Amino acid sequence: MKAKPLQLDALTTQIKNQYAGALVFGTDISRIYELSHKIQQLILPNADAFSLVVLNNSQLKTTPYLATDEANTPNLIGDRRLIWIKDANNVSDDVIRHFCDNRQTDAFLLISADNLPKNNALRVEAESNPQFIAFACYPP
Repeated sequence: MKAKPLQLDALTTQIKNQYAGALVFGTDISRIYELSHKIQQLILPNADAFSLVVLNNSQLKTTPYLATDEANTPNLIGDRRLIWIKDANNVSDDVIRHFCDNRQTDAFLLISADNLPKNNALRVEAESNPQFIAFACYPP
């Protein structure tokens, strides 16, 4: 599903309960950063070292389904995990499909990236996958 950053407050319940993840991308870097942190606060109001997992592109090159592995690792201290893939411009769209099809917990996948063209596979998958929401962050 596509959404605008201004719709975040209206979509709070759906993001917390319905969606498996979110893609935040665009040319407005400060808005991407701000929106990503707001989503993190929605999912993990009290983040700790075991509930927030930050991954990068190089980790996913060697282990493509690391996000799903992290999602299925039980969090013994908290109740929910957030897997955040930062700077995900070169991440395969298969990461989203594999995560949505194979996660066994209520973990949430947050992906942040710079500008992604309309035909970018990651963007197309996030916008068309019913378990994902995509926020495009562009200057007014």
